Amino acid sequence: MKKFSGIILSLIVVFGFVQTGMAQLADIPTPKRQAKRMTDVMARKLDLSTDQKQDVLALNLRLAEKETELIKNEELDFFDRLEKYKAIDTTRVEELKKVFTDQQYQKFHEFNHRTPSDMEKKQMKGDR
Repeated sequence: MKKFSGIILSLIVVFGFVQTGMAQLADIPTPKRQAKRMTDVMARKLDLSTDQKQDVLALNLRLAEKETELIKNEELDFFDRLEKYKAIDTTRVEELKKVFTDQQYQKFHEFNHRTPSDMEKKQMKGDR
């Protein structure tokens, strides 16, 4: 009977881990969710107009789909993938520069190019 109880307990624990893993997979953002989240942050921080927000969302969606393709491409090694991510980021910055005003672009550049030490200082102050 103790063996049977041990087996049942083991199955419950394993099932719990499987459920946790499945829940984490469900939390992986789709390109649409990722693009919307990025756009919402930009709209809030840069005070984007409705037209700008639509343009930025379209751009972010297009590039999020490319990033998802990179993640799924198992033929790329780490350095090839990193190079392609950098190219996507460069494209994003160049395209956003066309959408933003000079003042918005300057502000975007400031929050997009923070260093890890800048973020640590901000967290120590309690700002988020």
